[in-house]
Amino acid sequence: MPRLGNIAAQLLTCFATLIATLYWVDPQVVVEPTALLPALNTVFLALTPLFIVFISTRLFLAVGRLPMLMLGCGMLALGAGGAVCGWFIGGHDGPNTTVTIYNSGALLSGLLLLASAVAPLLGLKDIPRRLRLRLVLLGYLGVAAVSGGIVVAAVTDLAAPFIVQGVGATSTGKAVLATAIAFYAATAALCTKQYLDSRVELLRWYSTGLALFATGLTGVLLQKSVGSPIGWAGRTAQYTGGVCILVGVLTFWKTIISTGRPIAEAFGEVSRKRISELEQMNAQLKAMMQEQSIILENAPVAIFKIADRKQIWINRKAEELFQYSKQEMEFQTTRKLYPSDEAYDLLAQEAYPVLAQGVPFETEQDLIRKDGGRLRVRYIGKAIDPPDLSKGTLWLLEDVTERRQLELKLVESESKFRSLVMNAPFLVTNVDREGNIGFINRCSEGFDPEKVIGTSSYDYLEGESKEIYRAALKSTFERQTPQRIIVSGVGDNGSTRWFETVLGPLVTDGRMDSAIQVTIDITERKLAEMALENARDELERQVAARTESLTAANARLRAEVEERMRAEEQILEHQNKMEALTQELSLTEERERERIAGELHDQVGQHLILVKLKLQWLANELGSEKEIAVAEEIDKLLSQSIQDIRSLTFQLRPPILANAGLGAAIKWLAEELRENYGLNFELVDDHTPPALRYEVRSSIFQAVREILLNVVKHSQCSLARIRLGSDGECMLIEIADNGTGFDPAEAAAKKSRTGGFGLFNLRRKIEYLGGEFRIETELGVGTRVNIAIPQDPVGSGQG
Repeated sequence: MPRLGNIAAQLLTCFATLIATLYWVDPQVVVEPTALLPALNTVFLALTPLFIVFISTRLFLAVGRLPMLMLGCGMLALGAGGAVCGWFIGGHDGPNTTVTIYNSGALLSGLLLLASAVAPLLGLKDIPRRLRLRLVLLGYLGVAAVSGGIVVAAVTDLAAPFIVQGVGATSTGKAVLATAIAFYAATAALCTKQYLDSRVELLRWYSTGLALFATGLTGVLLQKSVGSPIGWAGRTAQYTGGVCILVGVLTFWKTIISTGRPIAEAFGEVSRKRISELEQMNAQLKAMMQEQSIILENAPVAIFKIADRKQIWINRKAEELFQYSKQEMEFQTTRKLYPSDEAYDLLAQEAYPVLAQGVPFETEQDLIRKDGGRLRVRYIGKAIDPPDLSKGTLWLLEDVTERRQLELKLVESESKFRSLVMNAPFLVTNVDREGNIGFINRCSEGFDPEKVIGTSSYDYLEGESKEIYRAALKSTFERQTPQRIIVSGVGDNGSTRWFETVLGPLVTDGRMDSAIQVTIDITERKLAEMALENARDELERQVAARTESLTAANARLRAEVEERMRAEEQILEHQNKMEALTQELSLTEERERERIAGELHDQVGQHLILVKLKLQWLANELGSEKEIAVAEEIDKLLSQSIQDIRSLTFQLRPPILANAGLGAAIKWLAEELRENYGLNFELVDDHTPPALRYEVRSSIFQAVREILLNVVKHSQCSLARIRLGSDGECMLIEIADNGTGFDPAEAAAKKSRTGGFGLFNLRRKIEYLGGEFRIETELGVGTRVNIAIPQDPVGSGQG
């Protein structure tokens, strides 16, 4: 199928030629069977675009590329106009209605297709999946609405006439068609450029189809009557364009389906594969171009292409070497580079017979630069086609002027180096593998250089230094790397001295036959190092002794710390026990208060009441006024005693707490505080009686009382809220005010000035009962206290 793409140029040429010929001949024939145009439009301009709409919609919903939606909208506009317009051809003013509907639809389609081609150039991101279906419905309904408006305007004569039969298109019709043709042509040009950049087969068919649509609309623009031959030629071109676009879309769709993957994955895979192929082709082409550019233009030697002794091409190095520009040298004879005609002719006589045999020619010769300076140049030439030298020869020219100068300088440098070595303040010798001395620049005092040459280096070393030197010399020859050693040997006048010696390889033509050794007398430095070593040993000894002392002290300190930590743990344990005992004593106190209150009420109180009754009976039996006065005084004392016992009993064991429960007691307490201090309270009680012992209820009551007294004294609030409830496992109490708040850290460190619990003791009291005590406060906002007590508190048991 891709081979059919090669007929694009032929199709465009064929239809353009046909339309131009019919326009020039202008046959006065009109052929417009009533049923033919609707049938053809339905097949080529309705079904074909609608099938493309289906595929482009599937692709857009899968990958979210906006150009695909624009393509679908454009094809829908074209298909809608093509499907509807043909059915009006046989009606009143049918040709004009048909042309108006179709040409307006073509204008809308061209605009949308141009937008689909421009969208990729804007770098738009893919549409999110959640918006795709909405955009499809919005776009297609919009196209349908506009197309419907066009049909209504054409049928009801609201639109201006587009064509007059026998005369041709009106100005309105020409403007609409010309704009549509421009849109289709611009879209075809953009798609062609994109195809040349990406080589995607879909774009070739698509651009061909759009170009055929533009050509066909041109034929429609030039027709004088609907149904004329030139009009039919334009229609045929558009039908063919629709088929081309369909072929491109089907080719791309087949590629997507053949992967066997979901559309989104397949689209990404096909796109990545094509991009990878293009990138690989571009990379290969770019690499080839760069390679040629590097070889030809940036070669380190001058390159000439010579034909008939004229310079056809030179590289940048040739320009730099001879100081001529390419314009000055290319297609010019090489004569000006030679110092004389003889030298110019001699090269030709020697070189070209050799080059004709296919053998490279090599020589050295002096040449002339533009400024007149001489260069020593080394030639290497090769014929492009040895049998036919007219095709040219390639020459590589290397400037060896500096090399020649360096050779002369090397001789001078060797002389200077020898003088430097001979006068160096250190010993320089040359030795072979056995350590025999072949050269020496100077000797210590008491030695003759002439007698030293030929002797062994070992003769001047002492003790272990001989083995050290032997190993270094062997390593120098085996590894061919420098070795540094420190040895002792014979110095001035036979004295023992320390020397630092560096042995280095002397390699000639890849072979090492000798080594050079540079020796410096370091006796003073060695003696200083030995003294420093002794001092370091002494320092290390002192440090070791000090470290041992510090280690012992550290061990003693660690033992003391551990002993202190154990003591602190015992103190903490004792404190915990004392605290638990204190809390238990508090509960015991509550139980004892309850027992004493019960005995005062049930025994002492009852006995006193019985005594008062008997006293009243006895007073009735007395006759003396004095006796009656004494009885009444005793009765008053008894009444006061009974009242005191009742008051003491209430303080020890409030009846409302013991009988009515904790909620009623707290309500009573709130009422008392309202009467005494004028503070408003709100109490919310869910009336769920918790199963708590009396001493626990009393402890909770005392805690609530302490908190409410703190609210009255310190919060400066206008309202306090008390909430009593239960979650099935715990009793929950919440006390909140709208006062000034406080700093919990500061308040926890204090005890209540009224002799109450204090925040810390309150917390420990509640926690001992297995409960939770939590305070939330903020300065200027207020305070909230939350208490949770389990129905079977861990510290509430008897005994």
